[in-house]
Amino acid sequence: GNATAEIGIVVSDNSIYSSITGAFGIHINFADGLVVSGNNIRNFTNAITNSGSANACVDFNITGNNWYNCATAIYFIVSFAGMVISNNVCETLTAAGIFLDPGAVFTYDCVVSGNTVRDAATDGIYIDSGGMYTVTGNHVYSAGDNGIEIGATVEDSTISSNVVVTPTTDGIRINGSTRCQVVGNTVHNPTVNGIRLAN
Repeated sequence: GNATAEIGIVVSDNSIYSSITGAFGIHINFADGLVVSGNNIRNFTNAITNSGSANACVDFNITGNNWYNCATAIYFIVSFAGMVISNNVCETLTAAGIFLDPGAVFTYDCVVSGNTVRDAATDGIYIDSGGMYTVTGNHVYSAGDNGIEIGATVEDSTISSNVVVTPTTDGIRINGSTRCQVVGNTVHNPTVNGIRLAN
């Protein structure tokens, strides 16, 4: 049957731990107006995800959480709109810190701001599709690949006032994106490039 959206749900101040391979900390199917805040989540494949859902998530906030020792802290691969990811701490990850690849349909107006990502094995922040992102004021330390990477199908987005320290590859990598601005960022000690415009 048709899925029903979970509307106005608040998930806050929980401590969630696991030693089970493949488990998710918070798994969202279809949400409108969701708030996820103040949670401590450790030892999961993805701390929070909408992986496996066929439905969109709209107008929701992921803020002030601590994610530690996961594969990816924030992993969204299905359409969303009006999402704010802010002031989270993502540490000691075996993949990316924040991974957003929802496909180009119904994905717009998302803010990734004020987050701290430390010791991600791949990219600190990776966005591969959609449009109208604002990626600002984030701090990324010791990423195993790029500090911030923006993919080829991202459009009309701004990457500004971020600080990237000691990435293994590039500080900020723009892979042929369309109408994006890279403004006022700081990159310290990149192994390869400070800012790379690739194709």
